[in-house]
Amino acid sequence: MAEPSQIRKWFFSSPPAEWALKQLRELTIGALRQGPIPQHVAFEMDGNRRYARRHRMETVEGHHYGFEALARVRSRDKSDSFTATASPSILPALDL
Repeated sequence: MAEPSQIRKWFFSSPPAEWALKQLRELTIGALRQGPIPQHVAFEMDGNRRYARRHRMETVEGHHYGFEALARVRSRDKSDSFTATASPSILPALDL
């Protein structure tokens, strides 16, 4: 049986993988050329009420799901390199 390093070498030398890596490299370089990475990101909490209505739940529960979605996005930033804010209009509904 082939060793994992041999499989990895074979995979990354395949034309589809080489193409994908080239695309990823170009995308990354293009993003870096856009300028400095933002330090502040704002999230407009819009659509929570519509989500709740569509799923036949209370409005406040829709706001809760929106808040949880924002928390999941925020938790993916392991570096704490930016601050995230939500629209102030949502905060009274969540009793924060």
